This record gives sequence, C-alpha cells and structure tokens, in this order.
Amino acid sequence: MKKRNVKNDGKTIDLIFLILFAGSALYFLVETMIGHLLPTKYILIASVVLLIVVGLLYLSIRLSKHGSWPRCLLSLVLAGALLFGGVYQMRIRKAFGSIDDGSVNINAISLVVLESSAIQSVADLSNQKVGLIGSAENALNASAINEINDVTITYIESQDSMMLANELVTQNVDAALMANSQLTMIEKNNEDLYQRLRVIKTYEMKVDNTEIASDKDITKEPFTVYISGLDSLGIPNYNGLSDVNMLLMIDPLTHHIEMVSIPRDAYIPNKAYNNYPDKLTHTGNDGIDNVVQSMENVFGFDIDYYAKVSFSSLIEIVNTLGGIDVDVQLEFYEQDENRDFSNQIHLYPGLQTLDGRSALAYARHRHTEGWGDLGRNYAQQQIIQAIINKLLTAEGINKVPDVLQVGAEYVSTNMPISTVKRFINHEISNPRSWSFSSTSLAGALSENQLCVSATEYGPLFVFILDQNELNNVYAKYLEMFEPSKLSDFKFTLDDLNKYQVTMPYNEYLLTIDNYQSKMSTQFPSLHYVAPPVQPEVDEPDQNTGENTEEPPLDEPATDTDVPAEPEQGGESEYLPSDSENNETDNSTDFEENPISDEPEGNDLPLDPGV
Repeated sequence: MKKRNVKNDGKTIDLIFLILFAGSALYFLVETMIGHLLPTKYILIASVVLLIVVGLLYLSIRLSKHGSWPRCLLSLVLAGALLFGGVYQMRIRKAFGSIDDGSVNINAISLVVLESSAIQSVADLSNQKVGLIGSAENALNASAINEINDVTITYIESQDSMMLANELVTQNVDAALMANSQLTMIEKNNEDLYQRLRVIKTYEMKVDNTEIASDKDITKEPFTVYISGLDSLGIPNYNGLSDVNMLLMIDPLTHHIEMVSIPRDAYIPNKAYNNYPDKLTHTGNDGIDNVVQSMENVFGFDIDYYAKVSFSSLIEIVNTLGGIDVDVQLEFYEQDENRDFSNQIHLYPGLQTLDGRSALAYARHRHTEGWGDLGRNYAQQQIIQAIINKLLTAEGINKVPDVLQVGAEYVSTNMPISTVKRFINHEISNPRSWSFSSTSLAGALSENQLCVSATEYGPLFVFILDQNELNNVYAKYLEMFEPSKLSDFKFTLDDLNKYQVTMPYNEYLLTIDNYQSKMSTQFPSLHYVAPPVQPEVDEPDQNTGENTEEPPLDEPATDTDVPAEPEQGGESEYLPSDSENNETDNSTDFEENPISDEPEGNDLPLDPGV
C-alpha cells in the first residue's frame, strides 16, 4: 500500500511539472502572438512542436508505472526556458508600446529675471513690466500669458532676444518671457550674460508634428531614416538645437546601410523661415519636422522616417549594455554631460571600453585642432557601430529589452511600431549579416555668415556645402532603387560628365559654387544691425549703495558660434541693406516669393534693425 502511494505520488509530481510546462508554453505562445515579434510560420511551427512535446510527456506519464525524476527535470527546464522567452517578449512589447510616436513637439518658454533680482515667483511680478519677443498674440507667448493671467502685468514687445536681454539688463523691464531655444542661443553666444539670468517659471505648449511618415514596405523597399540628436538631456519632445545629424540610407534587399553625417554648422535653407539660410542645428528650434523638411531640400529626395534622441539616451544605452568597445582616435578633454568643465572627461587614444559619459564626450568633442566637425561625425559613426556590434553579442541580445526600455524614454520616432515589427519579422525569417559604409558632408569652405534665425548675433561660423558631395549622396540614394551593373558602365573621353548624377536644382540651396552671388541677390533683406549702445552706468557708491542697476549687455561672443565684428555705429555692410536694394536689379526667382516680415512658425523679424 505504501509502495503504491509512492508511485502515485511520483506520477502526481510528474503531472504537476507537465502542467507547469504546458502553462509556460501557452504563455510563451500568447506573448508571441500579441507582440507580433516572430513570423506567423514560426509561431505555427512552435505551437505544433510544443503540442507534440506536451502530448508525448503526458503519454509517457500515463504509460509509466511510477514517477520519473528525469521527466520532471525535463519539464522544469522546458518550462523555465519558455517562461523566460515569454517574459523577454513581454518586456520588448511594453518597451515598443512606450516609444513616443513623434506626433507632438513641445515648445518651452520661461519667465526670466536677473540673478540679482528680488523677484522669486510669478506673484512678485504683480504690476511689473515683462518683456517678450514679438507680439503677445504669438502662439507661444500667448500660451504663457494665458497661464499668468491671474497676475496684472504690463507686457513690453521687443524685436529679438539680444534686444530683450538689453532691456532686462538695463532694467527697462523687470522680467522677460523667452523661449528656451532663445535662452540656449544666449548661452552659446554670450555665456557671461547667461550666467546673469535666472529662470523662475517655465511653461510648455504642445504643437502637432506636421511630418507624415512613409507607408513603404521596408522589408522590400529601400528607405531613409534621419537621426537628430537633441542638444540637451531629458525627453526628446522638446524643440532644441539639432546637434547630431545623420542620415541612414537602408537597403533591405542588399542588407546595406549607408551612414551620411552632416555638420551641425552646415549652411542650409531653413524651412521655417521661408528657406532663408541658417545653421542646420538651428532648424531644430522649430521642431524635428522642420529639420526633416529642411534637409529634404538639401538632399533632393524624401526622408521616410526620423528618430529624435536626447543626449541622455546615449549615456543610458551604453551603460545598460555594460559599455561599448571603441577605438578612440585622439587624446582630448571634454566637458561632462552637464556641460561642466570642472568635472571634465579625459580620454586617451586606442581601443577601450567606454561607459555612457565617456561615449557622450567622444561623440560631442570637436574642439581639438584638426578634429572638428568631421572628426566628431566619424566618432558618432564609430559609436553607432559599436552599439550595434554589442547588441549582436550573446550578452547584448539578453539586454535588448532593457535597451529598448531606455530608448523608449529618450527616443521619439514617427516610424510606426507595426512597421518596426514587420521589419524584425522579415529579418528573423531571412537572417543575413549587414554591411555598413559611411560618408560625411565635409563642406569645402567655412566662413562667418548671417543666420536667419539668429541675425541679432551677427555673422556666425558656418560650413558651406559642396555640390559634388551632395550629388554623391543623391547618386547613392538612386543606387538603392536601380543597382547599376558593371556591364552597363561606359563613358567617352569627349564627355566625362555625361554619366554624372546631379541632384534636382534647389533655388534656395547655397553651395561653394553659388553662395556669393545668391547671398547678395536672393536674400537681400538678411542683414545685421548691431545692438544699440547703452549709456554707461556709474559704479555704485560703496557707502550709499546707489546706482546699483546692472551694467549694460556686452557684444555677444562665443567659442562655438563666433560672430564677425560688426562695423562701429550700427548696421553692417556685410550684406546689402534695404536702401541699397532699391538701387539693385534683383530680378531673381526669389522676388516671386518674397519673404514675409514674420516667417512661418516664428514671430522673430528677419531684420531686427527695421
């Protein structure tokens, strides 16, 4: 009787482990079907195999006279593996679900006072004067004013950020409403002034993104992805400088990825300002959709998708992976992730494992002589490849859900998750290694030129693009759709340029071949007016404490965006003024589409001096 109970107990344990295995198998299959991460054929195969295994184990238990520990162990191991697989898929599914779809941009605007001001809160502004850029009807200004409506304030309009800063420093206004993008420009171009400012309140306004994602089948058709790196820490929805710019041209048929790096200082048409010339990085202040649309004008073809990331993502992703192996090309010192040189990062050349902070420092660095933007672009390409290589290792694959979870917090993309999953399914069904190649739009010329979104800072350092380099990118884009065959290649000595691919003509695009003529004819109203010279303020009396108002604002200066010296006494002759234009025949295509005083999406006037 006791022996019979032992046998029955053994079979009962067998059945318990079998039920555990069957439950884990069901959970795994449900997660697989919900997550859509595996191709349907693999789900069907897995279902059949698991059903057969469960049936065989059950039949084995029924036919045996007593329990079997090897059978229990097998059921336990299989249950554990399936449970792990189900949880793994669940984590990936949740990470995908939390990725921002890029449908909304966030504009931030702040109430700013002088650091020495006694004003500590919005309530202290009652019956005070607050300066703002543009009119109170401007959407961003209006959104902030609406939230401050319980305080009686007199609003004073100003034309641009530097004029408003002058008003604040000379105490003609008690506080100022400034978009965070404008504060960033002040930080980069006049750090001394920035240190004298203090934010007491920040307001946010959500704006729908106008960029529509492609509906391509990316498992069969080549596609492009534009990567924009936000020049700040935190979530990527905020509008701000696009400091990292890279175009990925992906061919799923040849399994090749072409990476094209573009200098942040590239001088390109800014879509938000009627295609007037600006730094590429400045286009991010008007949203990722503006960056993409502006770069489509540069490349001559549509950009299918974008991914906008903040600098935080690189730190977190690299740390989540346990570091990445990178062959650092130079010795350098760089500020930390908080732009603090007191805690600077020092790296030596050579192959080494970088943590997140070091990887960000390497991706940011560009001030070493001979390295510059081109070196930084190369470093960014190295880091991307290092992350991909780490993800393809056994250790990296196990951390994919964690990386996705981190990425979901710091990445915004308009690529539909369903499209991403379909691409993953296709790659699992058709496993094949990918090849990479990279290029950079080096630009053949660097100069100081006026930038439409920041004319108040005078001419800034920019890269003038090379038409030949743009043609090469355009040719590589076309190559994905019509691969050339060696047998088709031929040329004649009479016409070596006959087979050269040329991108579509863009009347607003400036290159080294045309920028001198176009700057003076196509963009005649773009000129710089020096800030008004404020009267000197006497030093305060040490005994009485009188004359304690802030000294006037200095001319802007920066080590990143270096303005050229304006002529003394006001308007620079760097570009023709409106009065000069009256004496010039400007019969260009631009005259048919004259720029407005208030560009689309902005209330900053193009000509602050008018």
